[in-house]
Amino acid sequence: MAYDNNSGLKLKCLEFKDLFAQSIATIGPSGGPLVAIPMVAASAGNGTWLSFAIAVVGVIFIGKNINSFAREYSGTGSLYGYIIRGIGPRFGIIGAWALVIAYIACAASVAPLFASYLNVIINPIGIYIPSVLIIGIVSFAAWFLAWKDISLSSKVMLYIEIASLIIGVILAFIVVFKLGSNVDTAQLNVKAFSGSGVMQGTILAFMCMVGFESATMLGDEAKNPLKNIPKAVTLSAFIAGLYYIVNSYVYISAFRFLNDKYTTSQAPVTEVATHFGVSALAVLLTIGAVVSSLAVVLASINAGARGLYEMSKNGILNENISNTHKKNRTPHVAIGVVSIITFVLPTILTLSKVGLSGIWGLVGSISSLGFLTTYLLIDIAAPIFLYHKKKLRPTNIIISVIGGISVLIPFIGSVYPIPPYPNNLLVYIFIVLLASGFIRFLWKCRKQPDIILNIKLQLDDAYNSSPKERKSQYKDKNNMAI
Repeated sequence: MAYDNNSGLKLKCLEFKDLFAQSIATIGPSGGPLVAIPMVAASAGNGTWLSFAIAVVGVIFIGKNINSFAREYSGTGSLYGYIIRGIGPRFGIIGAWALVIAYIACAASVAPLFASYLNVIINPIGIYIPSVLIIGIVSFAAWFLAWKDISLSSKVMLYIEIASLIIGVILAFIVVFKLGSNVDTAQLNVKAFSGSGVMQGTILAFMCMVGFESATMLGDEAKNPLKNIPKAVTLSAFIAGLYYIVNSYVYISAFRFLNDKYTTSQAPVTEVATHFGVSALAVLLTIGAVVSSLAVVLASINAGARGLYEMSKNGILNENISNTHKKNRTPHVAIGVVSIITFVLPTILTLSKVGLSGIWGLVGSISSLGFLTTYLLIDIAAPIFLYHKKKLRPTNIIISVIGGISVLIPFIGSVYPIPPYPNNLLVYIFIVLLASGFIRFLWKCRKQPDIILNIKLQLDDAYNSSPKERKSQYKDKNNMAI
């Protein structure tokens, strides 16, 4: 197998704000009041904000484990390279497949939400667009932006998500201001919470936070990656988590004031905004949620394509998948593969009479299993990596343990108690997909015994440039100080 270090990508073109956009868009918190928060509230009730707070703490600890690597090395599809550096190529391949499954399933699960949100907006004016057509449009739009230019797509994601978040914050502030002294003490009385409800809510809240690490997939295309990627990972998790926590408290308070139930409302944002005299904001936030769905699909396609691209570069997949567009310098073949699946999978389920929200739940659950598998491997790999670097400290072990527990809780909770049909089949579907990828890798190893050595060589070559990056950043910092 030929060893090729020529990436063909548009190198060092993404600034911090672009990397932040990639991570925050993959989380997609701006749609929280419409989908994520009611879903968690159905289990956690008054403890919804606490469920999100616990999930955010867990995610931040996982982010610390990721950043143990991200501060040392960067590259395309870095996350699976991190696992290889910590616990070896075989576990790294499992992580790679799990992550690619996660990103592709994330894109395929959110595209139907775009269709659902859009029809909610246009139905009052007597217009209905078939769901399959909308899924096709959003898949094509995301493909085009990802194919055209990574810098362009990151800017689109940034503007969409930030605008949507600002609208959501303004609406939440207005609700708090209008409520005035009507403090919702029920949400502050921890003793009155249901422990099992908060725990189940934490599992769901954690699922709402996955994708925060996706900036690591753009290491070759990032400027100052050893500085900017860790910042993007941490800041995206913190901002998304804070947004979820604040909005969960505000909306549950508002619905208690309205003497209504948040979790059964068909249009919670509209109800709240209309009651408090700012119905125009509800329209804007719903439109923002629609467009934010496009940002999530786009971010997932960008990240998933980089995963396929890097595996192809490493010889794990067909070498054509690592081809890059000569003008755009994007991995256009990998982007095409992910975009086609993003359209085909929900289309098949839609034509099979599965509801749009049902597709989001089913395919999104498979996505979550992929993320959780990768995070668990990262939590295991981080202290081992630091030990070999002679940088392991007791705090690193504590961080790794907390991160691992944070992953195991939602992982176990998603398979036990055994969920009803068809959700009980999802873990088996995920295992089959993951096993298929790993078996293919083992088959490639038999045909090409040097494949593992070549993977290590490519990682070593990519990572050997990282000390130079650190040295350059150190010089820049000193020059600025002078």
